[in-house]
Amino acid sequence: MRIKINLKGKNIDLPIHYNYAIQGLLYNIISQKFKDVHDIGEVYENQKFKPFCFSRIFSSKYEIKDKRILFDGEIYFIFSSPFSDISDHVVNYFLNNNTVRLGDNIVSVSSLKSNDYKLKSSMKVRALCPITVYETQKNEDSKFVRFFSPDMVEFKECIKSNMNKKAAILGIRSGTFDISPFKVTEKDEKVIRYKQSIIKGWTGIYSISGSDEMMRIAFEWGLGVKNSEGFGMVEEV
Repeated sequence: MRIKINLKGKNIDLPIHYNYAIQGLLYNIISQKFKDVHDIGEVYENQKFKPFCFSRIFSSKYEIKDKRILFDGEIYFIFSSPFSDISDHVVNYFLNNNTVRLGDNIVSVSSLKSNDYKLKSSMKVRALCPITVYETQKNEDSKFVRFFSPDMVEFKECIKSNMNKKAAILGIRSGTFDISPFKVTEKDEKVIRYKQSIIKGWTGIYSISGSDEMMRIAFEWGLGVKNSEGFGMVEEV
């Protein structure tokens, strides 16, 4: 399920890299009922997968100042999860609370709306937040992270491998999926600071295709990794 969450406040003050603030809000809600999601999530081949995703914040009125971003009025972001019990819990929480804490701000819950989508075997999608995939490599002295850009073969292969693991967690034994950049430029490269880490990802427009089950994973769990940190959500163009 995908949910458009509308919040309202005056002078909502967040750091430019605000992923952690949204994630904190969602974890506080989800952990009230599903305590293992924060630390464990879903496990496959000793890898932990946190089963939700969210977009960046959208607003018609904002100002960037001193490495902060100030929103005024109504803002919204989209939340999604492949598990209906998690989505239902998040919906019920927002329906039953007039205000929530976002970072250091107390904001009003304005409205909720189902963010519907139609499954097709082939689609053009826009990244609502950066898509990131990487591998950890090491040399003689240290380890380092190598991020893959959309024009690299590894980008596609890592996303397909990640999709297959998510499918296995959901009990999907067979399915096909493919992705390729359709309109991705240098401006779509984004560098996000999350806690003490630097994460590189790409927005832009992509061509995706696959079976219904895999396309649903793409829309409800997200593409690539770090979905629960605000990466990989897409919508149809």
